[in-house]
Amino acid sequence: MVCIEDIKAALINGNINSFKLFKEAHDSSIIADLINSVDGKTMIAQIKSYTNNITQETSPNISFNMFKEFENTGNRLIFESAYFKRRKQLFSLVITYILEKNKKYIPLIEDRLWEWCDLYSWELPAHYSMKTPNINKEKEEPDKTVALFAAETAFFFAEILSIIGEDLDAFLVYRLKKEIFRRVINPYKINNYFWETAKMNWSSVCAGSVGAAAIYLIDDVDELALILERVLKSMDAFIEAFDKDGLITEGLGYWSYGFSFYVHFSELLKERTAGKISLLSESDKIKKIAQIPQILQYPTGDFVSFSDSVSGKWWGDCGLFSKLQETLGIEGYNYANSLDIYSDNTYRWASMIRKLLWSTPSKEPSCKSIKTGNFYFSESQWLIDRRNINGRFTAFAAKGGNNDEPHNHNDLGNFILNHMGEDIFVDIGCPEYVKEYFIGETRYDFLAASSLGHSVPLINNNAQSFGKDYYAQILKYQELDSKTYYALDLKNAYHCEELIRYEREFIWNHENLELEIKDKFRFSKDNNEIKEVFISRIKPQIIENGKLIISNNNFRAELLYDDKLECIIEECLYNDHSGKESLVYRTMFIENVDKSKDYTFKIKLV
Repeated sequence: MVCIEDIKAALINGNINSFKLFKEAHDSSIIADLINSVDGKTMIAQIKSYTNNITQETSPNISFNMFKEFENTGNRLIFESAYFKRRKQLFSLVITYILEKNKKYIPLIEDRLWEWCDLYSWELPAHYSMKTPNINKEKEEPDKTVALFAAETAFFFAEILSIIGEDLDAFLVYRLKKEIFRRVINPYKINNYFWETAKMNWSSVCAGSVGAAAIYLIDDVDELALILERVLKSMDAFIEAFDKDGLITEGLGYWSYGFSFYVHFSELLKERTAGKISLLSESDKIKKIAQIPQILQYPTGDFVSFSDSVSGKWWGDCGLFSKLQETLGIEGYNYANSLDIYSDNTYRWASMIRKLLWSTPSKEPSCKSIKTGNFYFSESQWLIDRRNINGRFTAFAAKGGNNDEPHNHNDLGNFILNHMGEDIFVDIGCPEYVKEYFIGETRYDFLAASSLGHSVPLINNNAQSFGKDYYAQILKYQELDSKTYYALDLKNAYHCEELIRYEREFIWNHENLELEIKDKFRFSKDNNEIKEVFISRIKPQIIENGKLIISNNNFRAELLYDDKLECIIEECLYNDHSGKESLVYRTMFIENVDKSKDYTFKIKLV
């Protein structure tokens, strides 16, 4: 923990040494190298193509009814699509101007910045209420709510002013600075926020963004030190969210979100203090956190998608990877396809501009540099096994934990199996974010969060329950030459009085590409119903009693089961994170049993 006197001394040291912030954005040689590099040309062409299309466009309208839509219906997409498009337009124009220095973009940039000054709130309506009784009770009004997106916006605009402020109209600069203080910095100085101590991405994104804006806009050492002291405590809380092996249970997407802002703030603080304070140290835990993408992401862009991870591909961030490689000496990141400047549909300026100015050319890692092996996170109770056998990449993952984790799913004992870039048994990740999904009483009505949407059993029609009282215990973890054994006590995942014992053991033979799942049930009474569940995106085909297959042109997986079990395959529809209707298949093996029953399922990849 850095005390306030040390912060003041570090800031004074920065003043003495004529600190420079985000120097890459002011270095013409770096920009010239970017313009002439292969990777740079790829990203610049993408930006210019979009910028050419928007020079004749107006900004999307954001009306009063769009602000109220989330409160009225729970829909986030209507407001957010317009809000994020405004971001994309403005940031593309600014980046193009930085690259070209063509004055024709200045009026377009100024008009859009003025629109942001006029916008009622910089925060998303999902993070505040516009109901009059609520407003009267709250300490802050919606236009002064400091949460993820208002804080991000303050950071972005402060950085834009630092880079091109001298080229903008002086009154616009005056107004924009005033809005940053009114909406974000001043409320932060007089209020306390839950996210300051939250062990999740919010602590890093919100506090890091406020701290970055303050670094850019506050010259007074005493005033800035008071803000940074609080921000640094939030950064500590964020790092505490990771277990001793560097894993955060929010998932890979939220790793990227939270840790990127940790790095962005860290680098600005390091520059502001002329190197006296650097959070991105080579501590063992920070290095482990930085290496998590190499464990969770597969070479194909698929990844371990437990919790509220967005389904599909995750290609990472070439700018963030480059900075971590440069600062911590970490090699082996998968840069393939990470050059897409618009890969994040919220269009975060800090990541976009740093993809351009931090990225260093890097070849896609060879098979030898892809991290393989068995990775067990004992505190979080995640197991990930990654193998590259004869050029065929295969990954198996399973989890325990508890059912009150950040971005929680009721998914204890769930597993994922990926072969040759194809998800065979899946975790579907997060659905469309609507109001009800973040209300405790309704969250687990959603397939993605309910255990009904995971490869775990229903016991006497009981799905798993929510809360810290519902948890897994590790019974066994053992890695041998060709097999990994992972056993969980899952009795306490269910609110089921007659359930005396439920244990699940995974036996993963990576050499033979076989996975056995052994479930043991014990009850205090007879006449119980067990439904064993397997979730897949590809429709299984029953080819004979006791065997079904999941296959496409790239692979074939056989699931062998007791031929006495009734097998039912259901189609399950849900809206994915983008609001698009998606389909998964729930395969259920059903049997009425008495007080004792053991099952073995064998999955063979052929």
